[in-house]
Amino acid sequence: MLLASPLAFAQTPQRIHDVRAYTDSLDRVQIFFKVLKEFENGYFQNNIYRYDVSNGVETLFLEEYFDDRYGFELKVTIP
Repeated sequence: MLLASPLAFAQTPQRIHDVRAYTDSLDRVQIFFKVLKEFENGYFQNNIYRYDVSNGVETLFLEEYFDDRYGFELKVTIP
């Protein structure tokens, strides 16, 4: 990961957007949302997270980033 310390993460501006709620096959509510983090060096993260309402667990669902420090690079991965 590009972050050197938790302190760098805490100081990065971020915004939650595109919030969606779904009911899965076991009738549990799952909330999906994106968190956009913009770093000063031209690196952006726009990851999708899943929050399971029944057990209160938040997990990274899909990782997406844009890096224009060394030329255009857009990457999407599923952890």
